[in-house]
Amino acid sequence: MLRHWGNCCCVTCSETIKVIRASHFKPWRESTDAERLDPNNGLPLVASLDALFDVGLISFDSSARLIVSSKLDQSEQEIFGIRGKICLMKR
Repeated sequence: MLRHWGNCCCVTCSETIKVIRASHFKPWRESTDAERLDPNNGLPLVASLDALFDVGLISFDSSARLIVSSKLDQSEQEIFGIRGKICLMKR
C-alpha cells in the first residue's frame, strides 16, 4: 500500500515511515489474507489521521476527496493539518 502511494501519507505527503499506518476500508480483523494485502483496501495515513479515520471523523468519497465530519471544528482541523484539504495526494 505504501509503495502504491509513493511511500508517503496520502493526505499530508509525510515520508516519516515510522508514523504512517495502513488504514483499511475493510477492517483487518474481518479481511481475508488477499484483502489484507490488497493495496486498494486502504490508505497510508499518518497516525493522527489514521485515528480520525478509525473513529469516523474523516473519510474519503469515491472521487478520493477528503470528507471531514462536522463534529471536527475548524480549529481541530487546523491542528491535524486537514483544514481546506480536498483530495488525496498521489505521487
